[in-house]
Amino acid sequence: MFSKSASLVLVGAALAGPFAASAASQEPWPFVSLEVFRYASLVDTNEDVGIACCAPHVIQAPGYALIHVSAVIDVPWSAELDRVSVSASKLTMTVPGGEPLAPIGDYDRRGLFESAGGGISASRPRDWPENEEPEYLEIEQVWLLPEDAMTAILILDEFYSVPIEFPAEVSEPISPADTADFAITGFALLDSLSMTHTINRQDVAGTVIPAAGRILRVDFDITPLIDSSVGGNAGYLIYTRYMQLAGPDGLPQVPLGQYLGDGLITDTSNSYSGNAFIGASFDESFYWLTDGAPGTYTLYYFNDPVGQITVE
Repeated sequence: MFSKSASLVLVGAALAGPFAASAASQEPWPFVSLEVFRYASLVDTNEDVGIACCAPHVIQAPGYALIHVSAVIDVPWSAELDRVSVSASKLTMTVPGGEPLAPIGDYDRRGLFESAGGGISASRPRDWPENEEPEYLEIEQVWLLPEDAMTAILILDEFYSVPIEFPAEVSEPISPADTADFAITGFALLDSLSMTHTINRQDVAGTVIPAAGRILRVDFDITPLIDSSVGGNAGYLIYTRYMQLAGPDGLPQVPLGQYLGDGLITDTSNSYSGNAFIGASFDESFYWLTDGAPGTYTLYYFNDPVGQITVE
């Protein structure tokens, strides 16, 4: 699901020796699916520690591996159990002879790893037990563990613990550009941008005029290749800040966002869903402030180049 060369790793039998001791005694809830991946490094999409385009934050540590657990758990909801909430500090991995370690981050969306991620949670269906649709608990967390570790105990707070086995092979994590196809369909250099902004139910006309440089509009199509949602409704979500444009010198241009018919919005989301959103094409137009220098401009989705235009 997440890697081009990942293998399915099922929960093993209880491990022998003192390593098998656990703080939680309940029987583990069944896994609907469980995949474990070993990465040598990850690109962090957390904007507090790096710039998606042109200066990415790469996490790697000699002697350590990044272990990604991708799991869906079938929670046995009951009259007494209506919500499961496990903070990151209580969602731990313990390798033999080691201390419990909390995850260093998670996948907010597929292909988008972010450090300092939170915990996990799920709630019983509102119309339980009449509602037969399952409400699963999902884990998409990443731990930094000794590279020679092949097993660990995964602990979900006071709920239970379960042994997890790690693959020996290193997988290549999925990157943002693996989740969708991008195709530039046009662009335009503008000296100004006229628009209308609604304020208190009044249409206010205005013009964006750069004090220096020019406005560059880039038109492109997005074709989702996968369902990128994690723990939510199926769909593909992209924010304007996920996209960046680098100029001929390789440096990022100033993002202005999208004009959505009600002003130029610097940071907004675009959600694609429905019965057939995978493989369907969605057209977008984003704006950047640039000096308009001639040369090749590169469109990035986070740190992945996804298209180029040539300004003459």
